[in-house]
Amino acid sequence: MSAPEVTVVIPVYNREQFLPRLFASLQQIDYEGVNFLLVDNGSADNSLVLCREFAQNDRRVAVLQAPSRGANKARNEGLKACQTEFVYFFDCDDLFSADLFQRVMPLTTGQDMVVFPTKMRRGEHVRQRDFVASPQPEKQILSSSFSTQSVLWRTDFLRTIGGWDPDLRVWQDWELGVRALMNAPRIRFVRESFHEIEVRPDSITGQTNADDRLKAVERVATYLMTQRQRKALDYRRQILLAQYRLPGKGWLYRYVSMGGRGAWRLALLWLRLCSA
Repeated sequence: MSAPEVTVVIPVYNREQFLPRLFASLQQIDYEGVNFLLVDNGSADNSLVLCREFAQNDRRVAVLQAPSRGANKARNEGLKACQTEFVYFFDCDDLFSADLFQRVMPLTTGQDMVVFPTKMRRGEHVRQRDFVASPQPEKQILSSSFSTQSVLWRTDFLRTIGGWDPDLRVWQDWELGVRALMNAPRIRFVRESFHEIEVRPDSITGQTNADDRLKAVERVATYLMTQRQRKALDYRRQILLAQYRLPGKGWLYRYVSMGGRGAWRLALLWLRLCSA
């Protein structure tokens, strides 16, 4: 029986200084069913040239140019071009774990999603990203466990739910995770963490304001169904407003405004107590 095939879609935009080490990490992957799709998003530096050179030296690699600017649009172009049963998304300035697919692809049978934690690196400090293994949308709303690099998707399922939201600049993986869970996927959780995702001052997330994030919050508000889900989103909104020192109200808003930590965990605990 042949191994399930997977396409790794990687948007690329003005990251020429990081591409050689990314390519080196991709070359360490010896899973027989993997393909790589590098989607250039209109780079003004040497990124597209480097991608094409890499593709010439590795038959598993293809290069695509996205007609419209934006990481989510590039991801959707890659999703559209994907011809494999599974698809996985990665960022061009991080390092790939060589053994990811050997570990998770055997778990894909009958699943729409395989979800696992990643590790975050800030300088010399590395820690596992917060991770809650649950199919409940409200837990994704509060924990943000489903990040870009933490979900392996069945291609048809991701297409069915609409792919990435092209209008969101940040928190797009958070929104996609909530939307996916609202569609009752068949899902498998893995406790082992993969990859080191480096947090840099020049990352998009580090340059965003409250409006960018509130846009994602309001998008999620349009399709929540239960009172519990809406309450979880209200807590997420309270935390966000307090973090940006914007006007707000609620016990969680006050807690965060006074310097309280671990607010999302308190919110999850309160939701559990209220539903007991």
